[in-house]
Amino acid sequence: ITVNLFFDNPFTVVVGSVIQGFIFTIGLAEEIKILDKQKIQFQQSYIDQLEVNLKLKDNLTIDLEKKVEERTRELKHANAELLDKNTIVEQQKELLEIRNKEIKDSIEYAKRIQTASFPSRKIMERVSRDYFILYKPRDIVSGDFYWFGEVEDKVIIISADSTGHGVPGAFMSMYGIAFLNEIINKQKIYRPNDILDSLREKIASSLNRGDDEFETMDGMDMSVLTFDLDNARVLY
Repeated sequence: ITVNLFFDNPFTVVVGSVIQGFIFTIGLAEEIKILDKQKIQFQQSYIDQLEVNLKLKDNLTIDLEKKVEERTRELKHANAELLDKNTIVEQQKELLEIRNKEIKDSIEYAKRIQTASFPSRKIMERVSRDYFILYKPRDIVSGDFYWFGEVEDKVIIISADSTGHGVPGAFMSMYGIAFLNEIINKQKIYRPNDILDSLREKIASSLNRGDDEFETMDGMDMSVLTFDLDNARVLY
């Protein structure tokens, strides 16, 4: 009966509702304060993290800039060294080209000397116009050579291949031509076997054959034809 009277009283209901609303308001206010405090703490934490991130970013930027500057210096140094090396290479190339031209010019001049030592066509045409010469050296100068001479009643034709190519072979050919001129024109030796024997002795002597310190295997292969016109014979 007491309860019913309590709730049946309108004033009591109003007071209870007011008290309940006041209590709810106080609780809600406290909850809002807590939320505001958490919000402020979160914002501060976020700001602190941003500051840390900015410091890290600044540090990383500084480190990166230092590395870029260091790498740039290294690249500039490397480029300078490469430029110096390229300059040296270009200078060496120019020097080699000059030396090569000088050597080639010298060999070309040696070719003119070697060619001049060969028999002229006028001498050969006194004997016959029915002939040809096939002379194709591999290099500018060559160890291949030929010799032609008309002495007394004899016509002598020689074809030779000296050891070596280029300049070494050309030296041997000049030896051979000079010695053949001496053997045939001065010593009057005409028989092929005698020509070869005499030439062998002269070349061996000139190249220090028999001296172990300077022993060489230089020489030449040679074919000798002697036409004895008076007796209509050919010696080979």
